Amino acid sequence: MVQAHVLIIRKMRLEDTVTSRHLQSRVLRIVVPWLVLAPLSSTTGQQRDSARPPTPYQQVVRGVLATTHFTTDSLRGYHTEVRDLVFGPHSEASELPLDGDALMELRTGTIEVTLRGDKKERKAGEYWLVKRGARLAIRNVGELAVIRTILFRTR
Repeated sequence: MVQAHVLIIRKMRLEDTVTSRHLQSRVLRIVVPWLVLAPLSSTTGQQRDSARPPTPYQQVVRGVLATTHFTTDSLRGYHTEVRDLVFGPHSEASELPLDGDALMELRTGTIEVTLRGDKKERKAGEYWLVKRGARLAIRNVGELAVIRTILFRTR
């Protein structure tokens, strides 16, 4: 919004000699097309992709919050979602629900991941895959852990 105002002011090049009628007509010529075209350009992109500010955090299980950053159906046959899982201090999810295949990256913290009965400690910067339907348990061994999750669901 601020950028639009700056653009309008730059295009108008206000001078002390401009009459109010002239000023009004210039504002209408600049603002009206922008008001009409701006909503159209933003809705056409949302038919396939939805890059948006993160949704508010929602509790997944006790001590674990999630927020979605991006969703798209542009990959043929798949719905893709990028979300962050945030684990509070020393929290644990004995069974973390994922409704698809997932690529996970530990962004910060240290966690203990149990995947199909195999327990492994993960540190920030590590990636791992979780197949759809696999039993996944995560325990945060530190103060705060953030896991970026890219989820692929078949349509």
